Amino acid sequence: MQLSAFTYLSLHGVRDKEEKLVRLRESQRQQAQQAESALENFKKQVELSAQKTYADMKQQMEKVEADLIRSKSLREKQFREFSYQLEELQQRYEQQIVELKLQHEQERTHLLQTHNAEKDSLVQDHQWEIGSLEKQTRAAMVQQQTQTQELRKRDAQWVSGAWCAKCLSAAFLSTPLS
Repeated sequence: MQLSAFTYLSLHGVRDKEEKLVRLRESQRQQAQQAESALENFKKQVELSAQKTYADMKQQMEKVEADLIRSKSLREKQFREFSYQLEELQQRYEQQIVELKLQHEQERTHLLQTHNAEKDSLVQDHQWEIGSLEKQTRAAMVQQQTQTQELRKRDAQWVSGAWCAKCLSAAFLSTPLS
């Protein structure tokens, strides 16, 4: 069979077009595969990036939480130390107050004892002086009574006329003038 040159050319043109079409389809299929592969890679990168971002955020949150726990622990420790120091200081001040009260009471007792001893000493001195004055007074009274009796006796003798001038002058000389 003989094909005409036109038919041959047309058939050859159709084949060329079909081959071009097949190549074009193959090229589009490869481009679609590349696009799909690129899209898959992009999705994977986005997912990896999201996972990395989530992991970073989770790590940051854990770090913040650990910092908060450490800070809370530190504040609680400082509070306990402050409470302990405050209690220790309060006990020390209470002990000082007790010691000062005891010292004050001892000083007060000592002062009272000293005062009472001085008072007793003064009372004894006063009683001794009173006793001494009483003795002096009694002695003076005895002397006064003796002198009074002697004077009465002399007066009685003088009145009775038994006195002589010599006795009278002796009586005046022996009697002290007060």
